[in-house]
Amino acid sequence: MSMKARIAGWTIVVIVGAFALSFTGHAMGLFNLKFWGPKIQEAKREIFEETQSFVHGKITHINRLRLEYESTGSDRRRKALRTMILQESSVLEEENLPLELRAFLSRLRGATVGNTP
Repeated sequence: MSMKARIAGWTIVVIVGAFALSFTGHAMGLFNLKFWGPKIQEAKREIFEETQSFVHGKITHINRLRLEYESTGSDRRRKALRTMILQESSVLEEENLPLELRAFLSRLRGATVGNTP
């Protein structure tokens, strides 16, 4: 085999090897992202849920639902609002809530469908 053929052959082998290495590296990166991605996002979400803006926004939303709950006369609507309020408040730490909202939530947790506060 001539020297030019060997050089051409080795050049092709190096190019194919570089593509194979690149593909393998990319596939490993995707594997790592698939494995670590959800864990990273969960950590980011936990940090976000502890921020003051998130807590303040949730408290404001719960207070709006509370006002609607207290002003509605329909038992079906009250039951639905009660469920929404308890669900929204479940993501917050109890000590982050104002006292009046804590008292309202404890009354709401103790209430039954026919015995709504």
